[in-house]
Amino acid sequence: MVSVAVEARRSTDTGRLATALARLAEEDLSLVVRSDPETGQTVLSGLGELHLEVAVEKLRRDRGLEVTVGRPQVAYRETVAKGVTGLLYRHVKQDGGAGQFAHVVIDLEPLEGDEEFAFTSTVTGGRVPQEYVRAVEAGCRDALLEGPSAATR
Repeated sequence: MVSVAVEARRSTDTGRLATALARLAEEDLSLVVRSDPETGQTVLSGLGELHLEVAVEKLRRDRGLEVTVGRPQVAYRETVAKGVTGLLYRHVKQDGGAGQFAHVVIDLEPLEGDEEFAFTSTVTGGRVPQEYVRAVEAGCRDALLEGPSAATR
């Protein structure tokens, strides 16, 4: 199958485009419409370029929609290739009370096998409350889903 990204030229036509694409896919079962959750694009797939051109022309002619057609974006994946030790994060927040302070050091290394994520705390002596350790783990998991920020690239 061949795919193209379809987008309404005017944001006010987005709802009309979704309805028109659903009806088009209902009429022609060889057309597939899906929304890519990673890129946010609406992707129309068909049996070939000519098939898609005819479908887009139907949207323009029969429904009166102005649409932009382009190549679908590709969501790239990254992985940890080599380890890093001593990543430092310092959290300081003062809101009038005792305030919050944290000094977190993270060692990051690639995992062997099929495992995607493993978190190990090396806090000793029980001086750090367990909910803080869980918050650091949750932050690491969030960073894993979002990928590196522009500041760290």
